[in-house]
Order: sequence, then structure tokens, then C-alpha cells
Amino acid sequence: MIVLAPMRLEALALRRGGSHLRVRRTGVGPERVRSSLARLELPADEQVVVAGLCGSLDPACRVGDVVVPSELRFAGRPEVRGVDAGIAGDLRGAGFAVHEGPLVGADHAVTGEEREALGRAGSIAVDMESSWIAEALPGRSVTVVRVVLDAPGQELFRFSTLVRLTRCLGALSRVARVLGGPSEVAAPALRRSS
Repeated sequence: MIVLAPMRLEALALRRGGSHLRVRRTGVGPERVRSSLARLELPADEQVVVAGLCGSLDPACRVGDVVVPSELRFAGRPEVRGVDAGIAGDLRGAGFAVHEGPLVGADHAVTGEEREALGRAGSIAVDMESSWIAEALPGRSVTVVRVVLDAPGQELFRFSTLVRLTRCLGALSRVARVLGGPSEVAAPALRRSS
């Protein structure tokens, strides 16, 4: 298994939680994803997991919750990519609040009215990498696991994001324990408090 993480902080959190996971950074946004995947040599039989943070488009998906997409979409494009959502049950069993549904890829941070419009179109979350990673790996099974960092009413560009970031990176480390398998799960994951 190889775990692809866009940002350095996400990669560090994943390595901290899953000591034997092979984690590689892709960079943020579609262009960096394409460039980094062109340099990575991924064996055809290797399971690919995309893990990191995302924005919620659905008020039911709260900060610290986990999104396991049922499909990947592109903002402004009709294509839909299928993904493997089999990890959702394991994450629920580890105590995470897990949401399944479409995740849409955007080439920039989404806030305000644009967030609302993408939510009305049926997606539950947004990120800037997963859809392009799946697109760059045609015919490959891709699993996506994202922890919600910002949500309706809790926008990304606020001072409180720093507090949320710490909490969400901790959740991402616990997600890595589940990805790493039973030997990595030293203790049950903590449920998000209300």
C-alpha cells in the first residue's frame, strides 16, 4: 500500500500514526498532483490510498469527521470516477464518524457561496487533489480518506483554523492506524466529542 498525502503536515501526521505506511507527498492542487505522479513509480498491483484533509459541503459532516467518498467528481466537469469505499466500515469500527457520498475536486479553496453551490449539486465534501489522482491512475483501485477541516459556518480562512488543524491532524494520525492494519492500532480511536 502507498498513501498519497498532499501537504507536508498531512504526510507527517500519517507517518506518526502508521509507522510502517509508505507515505508520499503529492503537493496541493491539480498541477502539482500531475507533476508528482509523473515522477512516482507506482507498481500496478499496489493499493493506492489518498489521505488528508478536506472541506465539508454538507452541514452533517462536521470538523473532525471522516469522509470516505463513494465517487469523485470534478467542479465544472461531467466526469465521475469510482473509488473503493471499503475502508469505511473499519473506520467506523475504530470510533470515527464516517460519511460516504460524492467528493468534488476543485482547483482552489472553496468558501461561501461556491461551497453552498457545490453542496446543492450533491457532493458532501471538496478537496484539491483526490479527483486528479484518480484521473491520473486510470484502471487503478483508489481509496480516499479525508478528515474534515472546514465546514459550512467554519470557513478555512479564519484564526480558529489553527485550532481545528491540530485536532484534525490528530484524527488523521488515528486514521493511519486503521490504514496500517491491526498491528498499528494500539488503542481504540477516540470518538469526536460534540
